[in-house]
This record gives sequence, structure tokens and C-alpha cells, in this order.
Amino acid sequence: MTDFTPEELLAMTERALERLDWGQVFALASDVLALQPDNTEAATLRALADRHGGQSWLPSRRQATALFVDLVESTPLAERHDVEVYGSVLRAFLLACRPVVESYEGHFVDVQGDAIVACFGYPFGHEDDASRAVSAGLDILAALRPIAARLQAELGVELHARVGIDDSAASFGYTAPHGPAPP
Repeated sequence: MTDFTPEELLAMTERALERLDWGQVFALASDVLALQPDNTEAATLRALADRHGGQSWLPSRRQATALFVDLVESTPLAERHDVEVYGSVLRAFLLACRPVVESYEGHFVDVQGDAIVACFGYPFGHEDDASRAVSAGLDILAALRPIAARLQAELGVELHARVGIDDSAASFGYTAPHGPAPP
């Protein structure tokens, strides 16, 4: 089975949850439940991962579209302004991006300070995932315009973002470093 304790596995599960790695959350929570069938935290995490496609552990190849959005010149922005100002800029950026991506049924893959990566076509695919990603990118830019105007007026901060999109075949599948695949 595994050489990890249930507590260690739960800690790894929570780190996978922070990355929104639903397949890993599902697998690790399943490992905890194999050791402790009555562990309610693991059962909750596995159910959450299942709702987000985490049970789809069989390897597969499918078309997917990645959307990358980042703030232009964010390092100089961080150097010129106080950490609270920079933090409010990042929060405004993320609060503008998240609902747009979710409205097009995109899946956040990574959030790194001034940048996001979202995937369209995983865990659930649509015929028009590439169009959804393009529309999401354009809508994010539109959503940032009033925020940029407000930040300019209130704080003297110029906010610019750029969008990149890549559409290609991608491999998705289960990795089992902590035990066998779930049944």
C-alpha cells in the first residue's frame, strides 16, 4: 500500500488541493481511506475531487487549450509600490480572472502571483474549448479595464495584462507514487 501515515497523506492531499490537482487529491484521499475507512476529512476531499473530475485516472490524450494571463511589468510595479498596494493589485487581478474563467467552464491549473494558467478541455471537454479560451482571455482584458482605470485614479498604478493561448493535444492520466490506482 504505502509507507506514509494517514496524517502525512492528508498533508500531501492538502498540498495537491492548493494546486487544484484533482487527480492527485482523489488518489491520495483514496490512500487515506484505505488505511482509515472512517476518515471523514479524506472522504470529503475525495468527494470534492470526484466532483472536479479527479476520478478520471485512466490515461488519455485529448485536445486541450491553455490560457495564460499575466500582468505586464509587475516586478517594477512591486519595486515602486508598497507591499499592500501591490497585494491589492494582485487581488484585483485574480478577482477579475477567476469568474471569467469559470463562466467559460475553464479549470485553473496554476496561480503564481501575477499570472494564471487555466485549461479548457480538462477535466471536462467541449467542442469549442479553444473558442472558450479565446473568449475568456478577451473578457479578462475587458474586466481589467475598469480596474486599471480605478487603480490609476486612486493609486497612480498602471495596470496592463497580456494573454497567451496554446491549443494542442495533451496527455492526462493517473500517477500513482503513493499506492495503487483506485478501483
